[in-house]
Amino acid sequence: RTLSVDSRLSCVFAEAPEGRQPFQAPSDKVAPVGKERLQDIDVPKIAALLRDDGYLPRCLRDAKEARDIAMTPWSDSRQAPGVQVRKTTFILPVPQDFPRAVTRLVNLPSETRVTAMFRMQ
Repeated sequence: RTLSVDSRLSCVFAEAPEGRQPFQAPSDKVAPVGKERLQDIDVPKIAALLRDDGYLPRCLRDAKEARDIAMTPWSDSRQAPGVQVRKTTFILPVPQDFPRAVTRLVNLPSETRVTAMFRMQ
């Protein structure tokens, strides 16, 4: 079963900040959170970097302390022409900085297994 913007399985994808749809760009009146000019790089170079087999696991390992990372190769989506998809599984440490009252109610694991689908157009 596929999740979509209209899915009834989860409301997470139903609304983005400021009440706009998740796939809509903010209006010109909204200031960007950040802005950076990249010198000597273009969209094809960025796409090649993202498609590189070493980039995603390095990012997950360095930024999120992920381990046991396994990925399928990029492949063409059967549902969206022009989109490539990749399934990735890994283990992430679970932050332990929850209030003590919460940790008494819930058995908080030290790590969790994650399955993520990445899409690139």
